[in-house]
Amino acid sequence: MHNSCTGRGWQEFKAAIGPPDANHWDPPLSDHRNNGAATETTGKTSDKENSKPLPPIKDAYDLCEHDVPLPPELIEGLLHQASKLSVGGASKGFKTWTLDNLGLSVAYGLPWLGHNTKQSKVLLIDLELQEAFCRRRLIALENACGIRREPGRLDVWNLRGYAAHYGEIFAKVMERISSSGYGLLILDPIYKIYGGATDENSARDVAGLMNAIERLAFETGAAVAFGSHFSKGNQAGKDAIDRVSGSGVFARDPDSLLNLTAHEEPDCYTLNATLRNFPPLDPFVVRWEFPLLVRDDALDPAALKNPNHGKSAEEKQRERQAKADQKAQADMDAARHAIVKVMLGLKVPRGRTEIQERTPIQRARFIRAWANLIDDGTILTAGEERLKNGHNSPIYRVEP
Repeated sequence: MHNSCTGRGWQEFKAAIGPPDANHWDPPLSDHRNNGAATETTGKTSDKENSKPLPPIKDAYDLCEHDVPLPPELIEGLLHQASKLSVGGASKGFKTWTLDNLGLSVAYGLPWLGHNTKQSKVLLIDLELQEAFCRRRLIALENACGIRREPGRLDVWNLRGYAAHYGEIFAKVMERISSSGYGLLILDPIYKIYGGATDENSARDVAGLMNAIERLAFETGAAVAFGSHFSKGNQAGKDAIDRVSGSGVFARDPDSLLNLTAHEEPDCYTLNATLRNFPPLDPFVVRWEFPLLVRDDALDPAALKNPNHGKSAEEKQRERQAKADQKAQADMDAARHAIVKVMLGLKVPRGRTEIQERTPIQRARFIRAWANLIDDGTILTAGEERLKNGHNSPIYRVEP
């Protein structure tokens, strides 16, 4: 388990972080960053000395009386610098294409999904595609967008085959970009930096990852965008914020959350935006036109793909009943297997009461499965045994 405060990878990351570049935009806390950390009363160096000192508590009057500049908008109406953006979607749902397009759009100051961008240098950290395929995609996007390629706008760090825990990756990122002036960092896909210790279903683990991404954005002054995958199955019945797989922290933490959900129209997706620092944005539809997702305002964003669309009530009921029957049969098979396993382990015939006590399933399931095994001849009577009360009771064996 890792969180934002512990773990070897995080300690390496903290050690690698030096003072922020003076040319970068940064939240207005620089007057507190060089304060000495407190020591404990024993005179020994505290662990707190290895972390950034906290800013002071401010009177709300003073906070509101003095101007605090807003960070620049990197994507108009969607994302500020030093903020976090998650782009969620289904597997093979064009998330990587969309993030690569975002990188090129910001690098050259072009609109992205209908939103203007502020031209800034971009670092694309690609953990998924082999370098040759990443190159091919970027060339296809350049051609589709009419981009005349120029040096010094978009850097690519291909880490396919080098995926590691985020603490190690981020420490190396800080080593390499401390003076590069990036306005946007793209991590794709996010699950490639889990390492072996991050459980995406653990709120604690995901909070540690999000805190590390936040520190990366804070220290560099760059926005950080990453791709997240949806849970399995149709997403139409879920709230947009609940579609990303894993812990709910994935949905609650980013400053901007953009989810691409399959539309009933083929190769179309409804984009839902959940925004912390901007006014609400109405959902809209994008259409896949290789190699871009382009807005299609003629389509209804609410018309999501639904596997039950057009089916009669009787058809839906039959499907529900078939699923219920399938589950019941699976439960029966598991209970039968548990009983037979116990009886084979006993090696000699035993009474039903003893077999039931040794079988780790609920009594009702045992009774149903026992009757089923008797009915099909899997369990046979092997004689009788005399009980303590003097009565005889049957004993049973399993038919080989």
